[in-house]
Amino acid sequence: MRVMIRPAAPSEAEVLTGLALAGKRHWGYPEPWLEAWRGLLTITPDYVRAHVVSCAEDETGQVVGFYALERDGGRCRLEHLWLDPSLIGGGFGRRLFDHAVRAARALRAAELLIEAEPNAEGFYLHMGAVRVGETVSRLTGTERILPQLRYALSGGVELRPDDPA
Repeated sequence: MRVMIRPAAPSEAEVLTGLALAGKRHWGYPEPWLEAWRGLLTITPDYVRAHVVSCAEDETGQVVGFYALERDGGRCRLEHLWLDPSLIGGGFGRRLFDHAVRAARALRAAELLIEAEPNAEGFYLHMGAVRVGETVSRLTGTERILPQLRYALSGGVELRPDDPA
């Protein structure tokens, strides 16, 4: 399957939220935890307008994944990277990550910061990120360790909005 990565439209916020929730649900978290995280995983039209949000669309036009970058001075934070769970392991996450890296470079960011879903830490390490610390989350009343990762960026690139993946 081919996907096209393109800028997300504010009107797609609900679809993106659905992908984020489905991605989190994939890891087997209990429903009360998912409800507690709903606010963190909700993408709004204003969020799409304010940040770099790109989505992966399959050949039928269905959005099957997305990422969101937030500027943080001379750095970018990868706040979201979610994929339809049925596509995990097929190389689509790598394509989205690579696109996010190119987008961050196009913004002239020096590094990409990632607070990783613990189950996705291995993916980011495989992509070349390094663990630089951790934070403790107690949103659900249960202590969770969230890996803090950094991906060094160098050089600038031109990013085409219709960049195929």
